[in-house]
Amino acid sequence: RSKYHYLVSGTGDGGLIDLLRIRIADFRHERIVQEFLSAPSLDGVRAELLRIEEEVRQGRLPPDRIYERYCELEVPPALDEQLRQKLRGDTSAVLNGLGSAPLDARSCVLNRFLASRLLRLDIPYKEGESKAKKLSEGFSVRFPESTTPEHFDEIVVRHGPQPAVDQFPKVLPEKAKEELRARAVLDQTRRPIWKNEDFAW
Repeated sequence: RSKYHYLVSGTGDGGLIDLLRIRIADFRHERIVQEFLSAPSLDGVRAELLRIEEEVRQGRLPPDRIYERYCELEVPPALDEQLRQKLRGDTSAVLNGLGSAPLDARSCVLNRFLASRLLRLDIPYKEGESKAKKLSEGFSVRFPESTTPEHFDEIVVRHGPQPAVDQFPKVLPEKAKEELRARAVLDQTRRPIWKNEDFAW
């Protein structure tokens, strides 16, 4: 077979990273940062991404509008062309998620940004819970808004675990749950969770 058709189900970090690996040749996070995101011409894009993150954190930007805002970014055409040249010729993919938009507020900014560019280039997004049937070769998958099933060679499911906070409804008050969920909205790896004196001798 000259090209494998993949379904990636899940829009968190796991799903987006798998999508990037499937479609970008020799994908490595550190290499992508160096090749695509270190150029001075992207200073404005980086600043706008941080502004979007702050809007999400403050609740001023609904999660289902994140992808819309990413599409409005003034990205230099050279970046998309560079990304297009890195696309694998032996794969194609569809991204599937439960939300109306393909980006999850809880995923990493870098993964979201790269996935948003791929979605604009050549990856369709299918909303809703899909139903797959195993065939002798590959899978037949039906999406809620589609009248005919679509064939995939491989399916990658990245739905993640059920949040622990939702498994103890009587232990935590709802206000505490909301606070814990809010903390998970942003990529917290950018901020230390310790104090300097914690490591003082």
